[in-house]
Amino acid sequence: MELCEKHDVELGKISVWHSINNPAIHTTLLGFGNMKVLKLNLEVVQNGLTETEEKVYRELLAGLFNCVDPRVGNWEGGEMEEYNRAITASKFVSTGRTVVCVGRNYAEHARELGNSVPTEPLLFLKPVSAYIQEGSKIQLPANSTSVHHEVELGVVIGASLSRCSPEEAMTKIGGYALALDMTDRQAQGEAKKKGHPWAVSKGWDTSLPVSKFLSASRHSVENPDNLEIWCSVNGEKRQHGNTRDMIFPVAHLLSFISHKFTLSPGDLVLTGTPAGVGPVVAGDVITAGLEDLVTITFPVVA
Repeated sequence: MELCEKHDVELGKISVWHSINNPAIHTTLLGFGNMKVLKLNLEVVQNGLTETEEKVYRELLAGLFNCVDPRVGNWEGGEMEEYNRAITASKFVSTGRTVVCVGRNYAEHARELGNSVPTEPLLFLKPVSAYIQEGSKIQLPANSTSVHHEVELGVVIGASLSRCSPEEAMTKIGGYALALDMTDRQAQGEAKKKGHPWAVSKGWDTSLPVSKFLSASRHSVENPDNLEIWCSVNGEKRQHGNTRDMIFPVAHLLSFISHKFTLSPGDLVLTGTPAGVGPVVAGDVITAGLEDLVTITFPVVA
């Protein structure tokens, strides 16, 4: 505590950082039972530590965290579960095993591509190897002449879902992310004509750019079914929609998926894209946003 006070560093942030980087730890010293402080300090999940905080953390690491049980605290069960879900979900890019995507979940998008509007969720998968985060570039697949952007709300799973009701499924959410479901439209069209699966059109390396993790409690995402979402290419607005226009809302999607296969902590569900999808080429820059919560930018290269 004295070391933290000396450098004007909050012990809570140090404790959260330690928890994030030690998967075996499920709770932390943070707040010593004060859930309000816990939630406030979820900031470290998004932004990490400052240079000074990292220095203090390294000094503390050899002593405090190696001799104190980080699970100390008089927690209220439900609130502690919520916190643990957020911490687990925050590492979704590195720990998630499955990315489930929902196709044609906005009626106007289905129509713009000449597809019928589904009567139940249309599911497909992307590999976790497709993930990239800001600082990386979207690399176009070789020999493709048509690659499209598709901006989507991602739901990050915080606790296991299996055969859940819509109401129960909502309690399993760890947080959210903004994502781009990059699509090789040429390869997809060719596969569909032949009646073949079209995984290769969705799953190449770098085809899943994602934002930082958005904690549901910290970022006040109280209603994922009423969020503005948009995408621009080189400053030109291409997509602009609202999740309230989804055919199947988040609770329905999670419940439906959970009756097909189990979702695990860190898994990501992409909820579909609004109308306005279109092509990108090497040299383009894609920018996308979710309300005023997060904005992402990714350059496109050959």
